[in-house]
Amino acid sequence: MNAIVRYSSVPDKSAGHAVADSAAPVLVSAKYYCGGTINDTVNAKDTLKLVFSEPLGTLLPQISFKALATKSLTPYSIAVNTTILSTTGVNRNFLVNSITGVPAPTKGDSIWIDPASNVSDIGNVVQLNPNNNRVAFDVVPAPYSWAVQFSKNPFVPGQATTMQGISAVGIVIKIVPTTKITMDTSATGRIYDLMGNLIMEKTPFHNNVIIWDGRNRNNRYVGTGTYLAIVTAMNNGILSTQKYRIGVKR
Repeated sequence: MNAIVRYSSVPDKSAGHAVADSAAPVLVSAKYYCGGTINDTVNAKDTLKLVFSEPLGTLLPQISFKALATKSLTPYSIAVNTTILSTTGVNRNFLVNSITGVPAPTKGDSIWIDPASNVSDIGNVVQLNPNNNRVAFDVVPAPYSWAVQFSKNPFVPGQATTMQGISAVGIVIKIVPTTKITMDTSATGRIYDLMGNLIMEKTPFHNNVIIWDGRNRNNRYVGTGTYLAIVTAMNNGILSTQKYRIGVKR
């Protein structure tokens, strides 16, 4: 790095001298993009987009960043792959390999460079300060998708049933996320007859599960036939609805 000195008394004169750059790189901003679902069993990897105070030198194939959950004050770490995504100047995009300590980052959590990762600038000045600059996460959640599972459909009112360790009398209706969740999810279930009359409503779900024993709002068993289940779920401020038909046998 060159330092330039200009003299106010002699404006057309200046002096330059090479000096060592002792400032190591720090984070300026951080944005975390949650990956969506590729298929029924595979999730796309999350992406960590960072802006540094200066261009970086050569990085190890995998580096880690320290982080702190704001609400619970739980420390955690994020390991990223440095070899895949393209970069420009101080902007770096990393695929996330793993998160240790929490299920997922939350908006407002803080992140900083892990000194053990030997992150340096192009002058090979390594960030070794454990208290280097912390910045707040901006977390962009993946589009939320979900499905509904039934214990037995059609079902017999008053008959015992079991699904995934849940035992009940009637039918078990369970909402199942098909993408990773980073926010709280709330849901409501309603049952209608085919004339549009409300038979039953339960909200919120308990552990994303609702149990209908086959009774209506007057506590009487409904008759044989087909009924409409409408399930709504709220995640990250976005409301979505799914409809299913339930058969009742007497």
